[in-house]
Amino acid sequence: MNFQWADYLNVARHLIEHSKASGYSEAFQRAAISRAYYAALITARNLLRDQWGIEVPETAEIHIFISKWFLNEDDENQKEIGVILDRLRDRRRKADYEDELLKISSLAEKSLSDAQLVIDRVLNL
Repeated sequence: MNFQWADYLNVARHLIEHSKASGYSEAFQRAAISRAYYAALITARNLLRDQWGIEVPETAEIHIFISKWFLNEDDENQKEIGVILDRLRDRRRKADYEDELLKISSLAEKSLSDAQLVIDRVLNL
């Protein structure tokens, strides 16, 4: 059975819900931002690769390739997927690399919401 990458979004939700009680609130929220991004990205990748037969890079180029692919489409819903993936990737990069993040709770909540939007749109294509 294949792993359901959208399940990472449930992991992200769990991290947010338990972040305060954990004693590692910021770490949990940063991890949630990252998992939300990957839930959306790999769900989109699987649509392109497995259902539409598009050759997707298996390197770090995947991060740019997928959002650009959707941004270059004529369909507005697909373009919006690309826009949202770019936002998610930017938040993930900040969460994974920047020493200081302002309003991390807000960034985490936005990431959950955006990832859900991408997943819903991809599954409805």
